[in-house]
Amino acid sequence: MVEDNDRIGGLGLAFLLAAGLVEAGTLKLPSQLAASVGRDSWLVPPVLVVACFISLAFFYWLGRRFPEESVFEYSPRLIGRIPAQLLALVLNLYWLLLVGRMLRDFSDTMRLSLVEFTPAEIVCATLLLAAAYLARMGLEPLTRGAFVIVLFTTPLIVLMSLVILVNANFGNLWPILTKGIWPVLKEGFLTSGSAEQLSALFVLVPFLTHPRKTLPAGSLALGTMLVADWLVVTGTQTVFSIPHLAE
Repeated sequence: MVEDNDRIGGLGLAFLLAAGLVEAGTLKLPSQLAASVGRDSWLVPPVLVVACFISLAFFYWLGRRFPEESVFEYSPRLIGRIPAQLLALVLNLYWLLLVGRMLRDFSDTMRLSLVEFTPAEIVCATLLLAAAYLARMGLEPLTRGAFVIVLFTTPLIVLMSLVILVNANFGNLWPILTKGIWPVLKEGFLTSGSAEQLSALFVLVPFLTHPRKTLPAGSLALGTMLVADWLVVTGTQTVFSIPHLAE
């Protein structure tokens, strides 16, 4: 049975997803794209979001078909008991690795900017304790924490992008598509794999007060990710040369 403090609305889902999608790994995106597509890096984020929207549409379809069940409940009926157990094992291992990667990225960012001399183990342990405390209180308090994160980080990213415009050289963005459009499309779809947080919809839909809001809520989260990714990639590219970013 779902408790009252485990019910969230569409806006809560949007902020919860956005808090995961706009994470510390976003800061690594400019160098990754510069190494793969060079000067066309700033064209990749819109393609990335389109690819993510395809995944979102799939989760929306599952949510409409099984609005009161998580993937662990409906998968035995869809693919059989044994494959469903294997899927559950794979998903749990995947989420465990995802949490480890995000935790390390976030702790590295914290140490570089705020607590330089604090051991990484202490930062990671503190973050885990804070996350465990919020999770123990229920999904709704966890969502309120996501509100704070998104409302703090998104304006900060926009502000930082506006500040670096003073030193921007928009000539770094041109020419475009010198190798054709295929590398940009390919990198956009490959990079969409970094939006692992959308997989949370496998288990979040039953906790929504209105499951039909999955698509608009997810679209709002992807829109937030697009703004953050595009500003970070484009802003960085206008200041630094592509060879410098690709190092």
